[in-house]
Formats: sequence, structure tokens, C-alpha cells
Amino acid sequence: MSLLGLLQKRPRIRRELSRRIGYTNGLYDIHRFARVSSYLHEMAPAPSASLRGAILDREKVTGPKYADGVIDVARALGLIHKSGTTLTLSDNGSALHAIQHLEPSQQATRALLLYSVLEFDGDATLNLLDILAATNPGPQIGELLVARLLRILELRADWMQANIEVKSVKDFVMQELTDSIRRLESAVDPNRKQADSWSAFTNQAKLSAEQRLQRFYAHTINPRRGWLKDLQCIEKNGSGNYVVTKSGRQLLCSFQNASCYTEGIFFLPFSLEMSTLLGTSKPEATRNLYWKATASSFGTPPKETHLSPEDLFRFVLKVYPLVKFPLFNEAAIDSVFVALAALGAQNAQYMTRDIFDDALEETIARYSDRLYLLRQRHGATGYIAIKNTLN
Repeated sequence: MSLLGLLQKRPRIRRELSRRIGYTNGLYDIHRFARVSSYLHEMAPAPSASLRGAILDREKVTGPKYADGVIDVARALGLIHKSGTTLTLSDNGSALHAIQHLEPSQQATRALLLYSVLEFDGDATLNLLDILAATNPGPQIGELLVARLLRILELRADWMQANIEVKSVKDFVMQELTDSIRRLESAVDPNRKQADSWSAFTNQAKLSAEQRLQRFYAHTINPRRGWLKDLQCIEKNGSGNYVVTKSGRQLLCSFQNASCYTEGIFFLPFSLEMSTLLGTSKPEATRNLYWKATASSFGTPPKETHLSPEDLFRFVLKVYPLVKFPLFNEAAIDSVFVALAALGAQNAQYMTRDIFDDALEETIARYSDRLYLLRQRHGATGYIAIKNTLN
């Protein structure tokens, strides 16, 4: 791949090199992002200022800066796209909006939010959960987590050195990893020159270096610990300490069984798309790793499911009005799949993407008078539409 192509794919590369959302003042309350997806669905496409206003009106936030932080995290979780100053829901964001209408119990919403956290913040959140499962780390929890995050970046650098053959690609990726390591080391260095560069707090300059460092640790640990509590992976015991729930332990076991645990650290593999992009060896089963793990948190072992063309057709008709693009008679195939996956995961079931794609092809063939696909549009996966005769 050319350097220009790598630069165009830089956001994807950065995300998988470090599955960790950086510091922001909008991390708290994982269920807030489900609500925000529905706010945006009502108005999308919309300027950032419009969604900011909706968040200020409907959420208990401390001002416009915090509202912007909420939007930033929603984007980092893969729920919102931004083009210039205009916001739209991503395919996952559309699915999140849809399942809130299809499943009032909120368990499917929890499943989709857990999937998003694993996919986009798995390095930090999954290793934090493992630390809580193994020890009662007390005030050292921040140091323990950051040490793991730095080691993960080092392991990825070693893996890249051994597996990328094209020098220009290797140099590009190694520079990204070096920058990630430098930024994280700087964030936990009490002697760093720009100690307040990571923080949105205006009183940062009044703090000592040690106080700034402890604030960084607190804002790295506390929001994610809140996420894990909201996602029912941890709870407080009678002594007021956090302990890992059965759901949380099942989640950890799922990744351990998928050979994602090395040196006492959860080290998540690259996706099939990332491996293809970088020209490395293909990982095994990573395409379905996060959905299978999500389903395992609701019951183990998770059950692989299949879907008949008739059942998938009925599901498409039901979900279509909730996920179709604003002002257009079409919906992203990924939105349909993610909504279906989340609804299945709440029952400890998962469907591989290959099985879904095969079922969709059969469904289109059987109901060609009512549905159609165009694979050339909307990236690599395409979209699905209901023929106008049904509208």
C-alpha cells in the first residue's frame, strides 16, 4: 500500500494499534451514549452545535465543553461519524438506536455497548477488568493498568517488526507505535514539561506534578470502572470494594480461551481487515471475536445460531424503518447485522458474519420481488433496500 493510502487509513490503524480511548471529559455513563444516539437520530444529519444543545437540554452535564466531550467519546466508540461540523449516526449507532425500540428490557442495548467498548477500548477496559478480578489493587490500580498498556504497545511493536515485510508500511506503523508509547509515557511522567496537555480542567496549573498525575490516573480508571459496573461486569461487595461478577468472569474467560492472554495481559489481535491492510498473516476468528465474547458475558458457552431466509426477511422488515438512512430508501447491511447480533447476544447467542452474509444472500434470492442489495455502495458491505412497491 502507498504512503497516501496508509495516511487515509491512519484512524483505523491507530485504533487497532491501541484500543484505548484517550483522556476526555465525556467518558462517564456508558448508557448515555445510547440516549445520545437517539437524540442524533431525531435530527441527523445535524451540526455539532445542535447535538451539543440536545445533550445540554436532556443530560446532566456541566456545560458545552463537557457536552463536546460526550460527542467525542461517542465518535471514539464508533457510534457517530463527523464530517466537518456535521454529525450522523454510524452503522453501529443506527443499530443502537434501533434496538432500544425493539427490546425495551435494555439488555440488547447493554450487549451492543459492551461490544463497542471491547472493539474500541478493549486494551484499557478488558485489562482493567482483569486487574480487578485478580487483586484488590487499591491506589496502585492506575499504575498497574498503565504498565499493561505500555507493555501491549511494546508487544505490538515486536509483532509488527516480525510480520510486516514491506519497509514503508513497517516504518509507518512503527512510527505510530512509537508516538503512542511516547504520549502514554509522557502522561504518567510527573516531570513532563506539558503536564496539563491531556486535561480539560482549567485549574490544572494550580496542581502539583504528583496531583496532576493522580488526576490522570483517576480519570483513566474511574470512568471505565463505571462502564464495567453499568455493563454488569463488576459490582460492589458488602465492604464497598469492586468485585467481578459472573458476567465479567465469563467475558474474561472468553478472551482467554481465544488465546488473547499472554504475559498476564490481554493482548487483542488485529482484525482481518487490518491484517489485509498491512499485509501480515491473517488472524484466526477475529472477525467474530467480539460478538462471541459479548454473548459469553450473558451465558457460557455461547450458542452459535443460524437464521432461515424467512426469519431474516421478517427481521429486515421490522428493523428497516429504524436503521435506514435519513431521506433515503436504503439501510446499511452492517446496521442490520449489528442490531441482530446485539439482540442475539442478550440470549447468549452469536451469529458469525459469514453465516449472516450467506443467509442474507439466500433471503434476497427468495424475496427478490421485495428486497434488493447493492454491494458497490456504502464501503465494502453495501446496503439493503425495500422496493418502493411496499412503501
